[in-house]
Amino acid sequence: MDKLYLTAQGLLEDSFRLAHQVYRSGFQPTFIIAVWRGGAPIGIAVQEYLSFHGIHADHIAIRTSSY
Repeated sequence: MDKLYLTAQGLLEDSFRLAHQVYRSGFQPTFIIAVWRGGAPIGIAVQEYLSFHGIHADHIAIRTSSY
């Protein structure tokens, strides 16, 4: 399987597309959880998009570790 490299701009645009799908669906989350190690920027973008459209959801990034 080949790796797919994303640009920061592409990731942001994809995150806004995801947020738009959530917004268009009518779902209004009250809490957004993003998984650390890549998910936090997406969670932030989704939260910002929804906030701009009047949906105010709290958000948090979680992380896991194993030793």
